Amino acid sequence: MISPNYVISGDPIPQPRARILRNGFAYDPRAKDKQKIKSQLLTQRNEHNQHMLTCPVFLDITFFMPIPTSLSKKKKTLLIGQPCTKRNGDLDNLVKTYLDCCKNIILLDDSQVFGLYCCKIYAPKESVRTEFFFSYGESENEKEVNT
Repeated sequence: MISPNYVISGDPIPQPRARILRNGFAYDPRAKDKQKIKSQLLTQRNEHNQHMLTCPVFLDITFFMPIPTSLSKKKKTLLIGQPCTKRNGDLDNLVKTYLDCCKNIILLDDSQVFGLYCCKIYAPKESVRTEFFFSYGESENEKEVNT
């Protein structure tokens, strides 16, 4: 089965290193950004009338990254849809942020992800976003309902 497409608007956010204060307290500098992502995910999950997935899932995630503003219009046009390799955020750090946000909203835990396809491509500023597709089999709860 394939779940509905989840789309998170705004620039993709990479997972930064945790900051540690002098007193030894560690905090996440992107906590407010993550909260915005979580609220978008929860809203979309409720709109799609979906339940939290409890089975193993395959995740297909695409990060549409903004094109640098310093480039000419011609170069910007040529970059649309091309792979993004020189833009902020390593792919693994981007994935970490969004998997953390899916926890307890779409997924029970991010350890359910058994496969992952992800990419970063350039997009015009008005269409910068992150898209998710979850593929999954039947969970134990769905099997009981279907029998």
